[in-house]
Amino acid sequence: MRGEGDAASDWNARQDQLAARAVAYGSRHSPEIAGRLKGAGMSAGDIAGVADLRAIPVLAKDDLPTLQAADPPFGGMLAVAAGSLARIFRSPGPISDPQGAGGERLVASHRPAPTAARGPAPCHDAGRGGVDLRSTGVSTITTRAAPHLA
Repeated sequence: MRGEGDAASDWNARQDQLAARAVAYGSRHSPEIAGRLKGAGMSAGDIAGVADLRAIPVLAKDDLPTLQAADPPFGGMLAVAAGSLARIFRSPGPISDPQGAGGERLVASHRPAPTAARGPAPCHDAGRGGVDLRSTGVSTITTRAAPHLA
């Protein structure tokens, strides 16, 4: 019989795999992600799991309007074809927020990490195929928005 430790280990391994794949995909398809890695003296191959994401400098929300104004509309951060988007939300700042054709918003969000006692936090999109990378408080990535990462 598998114990809770086995489930947590499987969960962590899956999150590590998805983090590495998401960064590799992003670095190939997003000039901003590739540039952030290069600026940190890293390449996508240096990211083997969630813990490695800590070495990449955080992009402050306050920096998004400047970044997006320099390279409209997403500041070089969109890693899918713009024609595949259903719409673009504009929020104060202004900040552009893409919505994929399936209704999902293609953004990462920062949330506090769950404690070991609670285990992995459920993803806001888990019922629709989402996978959460919140165990380190880094970001949420939904595989519905990026099925090529699943």
